[in-house]
Amino acid sequence: MAFTFPSAMRDRIFFPTVHIHDGKVHRDAEFDHMLYCQTAGENIFVRRWDESNSLASQFTHPNKAHGLIKSDQHVYRNSMSDMFKNQDIIIGAVS
Repeated sequence: MAFTFPSAMRDRIFFPTVHIHDGKVHRDAEFDHMLYCQTAGENIFVRRWDESNSLASQFTHPNKAHGLIKSDQHVYRNSMSDMFKNQDIIIGAVS
């Protein structure tokens, strides 16, 4: 799933990952997510994420992604499969 929307946090990347089960928001939740993002230039907040070996144009179809994929940039991936604090994921300033 990929989407974009206007955000009040223009210098952040926001992943809406809060889990609501049985009508409640529990303190912790079982996550099974693969998060992907792209950033312009050096971004210390994704250094611990896996970086693609090549530019997005080498392994995706940016022309089919309606502007969501920047073909001339790398893609970063973060695998979250475990119990985590049940909260949205927000990563720092985007250059």
